[in-house]
Amino acid sequence: RVKKSVVRIIGADSEGSGFFIESNGLIATNHHVIAHEPNPKVILPDYSFVQGEVLMADKDADIALVKVEKTAEFPIVSFANSSQIEPMEELISIGYPLGTGLRGEATTIEGRFVASRATPEMGVDLIQTDMSLNPGSSGGPMINACGEVVAINTVGLAGLGMGVSANDFVFRWEMMDLVEEPLADVEKITFNPNGSAKECVEAFYNYQTIGKLKEAFALLTQNYTSWPFETWEEGYKNTLNIVLHETETIDENRVYVKFSSADLEGEDIVYRYFEGIQEVKEVDNQLKLDRSEIHEIIKPSWDWFFTLPDWLKP
Repeated sequence: RVKKSVVRIIGADSEGSGFFIESNGLIATNHHVIAHEPNPKVILPDYSFVQGEVLMADKDADIALVKVEKTAEFPIVSFANSSQIEPMEELISIGYPLGTGLRGEATTIEGRFVASRATPEMGVDLIQTDMSLNPGSSGGPMINACGEVVAINTVGLAGLGMGVSANDFVFRWEMMDLVEEPLADVEKITFNPNGSAKECVEAFYNYQTIGKLKEAFALLTQNYTSWPFETWEEGYKNTLNIVLHETETIDENRVYVKFSSADLEGEDIVYRYFEGIQEVKEVDNQLKLDRSEIHEIIKPSWDWFFTLPDWLKP
């Protein structure tokens, strides 16, 4: 039952797990899973995905809350009193180790409670177990034999798995409305599409990354696309994210751009890489994307991600 509530969470440069804690689509996860992504995609157990929005994040405690508009009903987990775990009690961790690199349903790992560790620097207690937790499992639930969450997976090594205690998580969740800036620990994406040609291009791709496709479409001229929004939007139905690697101003109306996309095709994520020149023009006192010469790069070398083309170098 708990396994059916566990989801994959995909950020701009990270992957992890999470689980439903309220029927309105609230998901618990780790801060480090969504630290650089205020609007992560959430892949549901049936491999459909929805847009998420981070509601609260606590970097020190390594916890976060993500909200989605659910398209189906999923089991809602309950929490145990984590201070009452018995020595060597059987515990089970659920998550997606290795992220989307490992296809299929969530993985369960059985282990034993070792100790509760106080961590003054984090301000929370960590539940130590003898389970080997791997990257990707972060944010998933650690449960007892009754299916109650005793901790949230957060870090692991061979023969050692740690989770933020349920008591500390629930306390911060209940105090969320009293936190003055619940998103202070989340990296923010700013937009100024009318500031310059470069900022217009950056806004276009960042809007797509956070799922604001209507705002992105509004930045296009008919020279870029003559399709109506519904047709253009259809091309992004499988897109998990778009990562903007580089933008460089060529002149007042042209911008060099380099980006990659991740598309969910069945149970596989397919990565594609692009670069080229994007023209920008002013229309009714607003900057918009016009004609472009952007092409796909097949199997880019490692240095493609870190260097500019020779013709753009000083």
